Amino acid sequence: MTRYRAIIAGVAALAGALWMSLPRTGAEPYGASPSRLLTFAVQEFVPSSSDVGDLTRELARLITKDLVIVDRLAPMEPSALVAIDPNSMDSVASPPFDVWRKTRVKVLVTGHVSRWGENLKVECYVWDVAAGLLILAERDVAPAANWRQLAHMTASAISERLTGEKRELGPGRK
Repeated sequence: MTRYRAIIAGVAALAGALWMSLPRTGAEPYGASPSRLLTFAVQEFVPSSSDVGDLTRELARLITKDLVIVDRLAPMEPSALVAIDPNSMDSVASPPFDVWRKTRVKVLVTGHVSRWGENLKVECYVWDVAAGLLILAERDVAPAANWRQLAHMTASAISERLTGEKRELGPGRK
């Protein structure tokens, strides 16, 4: 990782940590409420190498599938997704908000997948598109064979941040 990317990664992680530590007024969730759906999009994650390339697509698909069952969240229609090559993006840099704002998506999920020996590391960034702010930075590590578990853990963290409700997402859970 270049020094620049390491600095950006640190700043993004710090911004996410600071955002999460801000005092909350009551149990107010971020944006989603029973009377208002929050539209989200999950961008295909950026692979660190070609050996995790196929997993990036599957992780994004599974995270989206998990979030669809959350009654306050509405996925963006796949045909309306912005065609951005994930390999051309730096996962920790701000996404092109001007492009995403045109889609009317409220929350954008981006991320990075890398291999750590026998493990996979998934870094996930959740962005408020209108404000251009990072609202969640999540990092999970698990054995590569458990990549689905990583997707479910990531989706659970996203759901909790957006709705204010703690829930475990995945097969047989709601």
